[in-house]
Amino acid sequence: EGLQMSQEILESEQSLLLFDGLDEVADEAIRVRLFEAVADLIQRYKAPRVVVTSRPYAFRADRSPLDLALFEPLPLDRTGRQIFAGQWYRSVRSHLGTAISETQAETLANDLAKTAEALSDLAEIPLLLSILALVHFNRQGLPVERATLYDYASLAMLGHWERDPAGRDLGEYAIPSDWSRKLQLNETGIRRVVECLAYEVQCKEGGAEFERSRAISALAAGFVSSSLRSEYPEEERAELL
Repeated sequence: EGLQMSQEILESEQSLLLFDGLDEVADEAIRVRLFEAVADLIQRYKAPRVVVTSRPYAFRADRSPLDLALFEPLPLDRTGRQIFAGQWYRSVRSHLGTAISETQAETLANDLAKTAEALSDLAEIPLLLSILALVHFNRQGLPVERATLYDYASLAMLGHWERDPAGRDLGEYAIPSDWSRKLQLNETGIRRVVECLAYEVQCKEGGAEFERSRAISALAAGFVSSSLRSEYPEEERAELL
């Protein structure tokens, strides 16, 4: 029955196949095979519409086996940011139910859109606006100082959030319990270690993609510099992290 349903979906003109974030496949050889597999699927099943998303560094139209129209997202203008803010808080309300009223959601959306105007260099990028929206919801607003904003954003991205009764995430340790024995990390520790990786990426690699071995070396160096000792070798802990 499941196979029959899949076949019907693949043969229907009403279907939309979305392959999101193919650039997140770190291994280039595997990523190339994945693009080829998607191309084969499109060639075999011509009825569905297909959308593939990828960051530019992982996709080159002249080398891709995909015969699709290429679109690049434009920066969000003021209207786009206002629409985004409204949809963000509508989604929040749909998840929280009665924890946040329709009026509260609208007020928060308006405030997010307004404060984002002062951060237009960040807010015009949908991914970064998503992070700003997360910080805005968790902290009930956006801080004025950039350093504080970046600090809150880093906490959000690292996943160390606490949940209040309304579901707001503010700082909970997210390291799986079975990892803690080897990693020996608390919130301060994991940030200190990851900062070494961030420095390596931004200052030495220019923010570009780089090999997994370089990431492991940077994290291992972070364990050494942080003085977070463990009976396990730094490289093993870096692999796990």
